[in-house]
Amino acid sequence: MEGSKIEGTKENKENNSLDLYVGKTFQNWNHVEKFMKKYAAAKGHGIRIGGGGKVDKTTNEVIKRRYLCRHAGKANSKQTIRSNVTSCRVECPWKVNIWVKKGKGCLEVTTFNNQHIGHELMSSISKSICSNITKIARRNS
Repeated sequence: MEGSKIEGTKENKENNSLDLYVGKTFQNWNHVEKFMKKYAAAKGHGIRIGGGGKVDKTTNEVIKRRYLCRHAGKANSKQTIRSNVTSCRVECPWKVNIWVKKGKGCLEVTTFNNQHIGHELMSSISKSICSNITKIARRNS
């Protein structure tokens, strides 16, 4: 893996940027999860794991995960009607696929669609206001 840096290793601590691209590598699923949470927070959107991932049948280890924007997918119309609740799902296509690369000894981003459709991204000012409201609510409860 000449020239590439694996997220979560000592070598990459100095270059701890929130760049996401096809070919980006990670040391393990823990590092992926931490990175994806920081990345989504910095970019102003929520994420979720879609489809539960792919598991190796012999080792029972996760070999693939798909991260989706929290707005991905279609609203369940039956559930929405019954509970009188609106859904945040608007078929946003943003996604990241990450596979285990056994030959390289790492996890690698293999697909990245950085397009958001159908919803606003939360600005840093909005995130700050929401964070402060949450802190005040916790103090008052």
